Amino acid sequence: MQKLKPLLLVLLTYSLLSCETTKPATPVIGAGKTSQCGELPAGVTIDKREFRLAGAKLGQFSLGEVGINSTPEFTQILSEAAKNKVVQSVLTCNAIELAGVSHDAEMVVYYIEMQDFLSTGPSVDDRIKWKKAFPFPKAAQQEQSTPQESLSDRLVRTCKQPLDGLNRQPQEFVPIWLGPLKQLHREKFPAQRDLQSLYNIKGHLRDYYNTPEDFFRESLYTLKCLEDAGEVKLEKLGTTGKREDKAFENQRIIFP
Repeated sequence: MQKLKPLLLVLLTYSLLSCETTKPATPVIGAGKTSQCGELPAGVTIDKREFRLAGAKLGQFSLGEVGINSTPEFTQILSEAAKNKVVQSVLTCNAIELAGVSHDAEMVVYYIEMQDFLSTGPSVDDRIKWKKAFPFPKAAQQEQSTPQESLSDRLVRTCKQPLDGLNRQPQEFVPIWLGPLKQLHREKFPAQRDLQSLYNIKGHLRDYYNTPEDFFRESLYTLKCLEDAGEVKLEKLGTTGKREDKAFENQRIIFP
């Protein structure tokens, strides 16, 4: 899958940091929500200012600033994100939100890949090469005076499907699932566009919520939202597939 790249605005970072109190509080994030980006797991101790500053630096890098200052705190947060996919997911969401870009599939994948790259401690030369190889995916959209609502944002806003059994909110997983769906549409022949192929593609994408139950519930929620919006059509095949050791009813995914 093509990797994508993120960047954050320094002014947004400065305004966020300036709104903090002067006390260097170091809360255990996880008891409350960080913006609308979900919760970090209980017990993860990260200074709130450093966490936001890490998101800001991700934004700077995505916008082209390859000489970002890799402080020990920044490295620690990236290291924590590399080990804990919930931390990675929240950091990605915050970086995208602070950058003012849409939470769409390309952006989510781009920011995750960028975090993975920066967590290796690359040199400035390596960063320059990476930026050239993986340009920011939404540069053209940023130039628009009135950006259009992304598909994922529209689905999250309008979908009326029940949320029963979901372990996270639609705004957290719908953008992630749209990425594999786009790849399925692009790479597979119509007869191969089914849930089994979708799960095979999604299985290669790093995501904390990766159990068979998460696959079934999140994918069907996303697909039924897309079906309600007229973007896809689901067709029962009368066969079963398997994700790990869990069986599911396979369905064909028909794109217009």
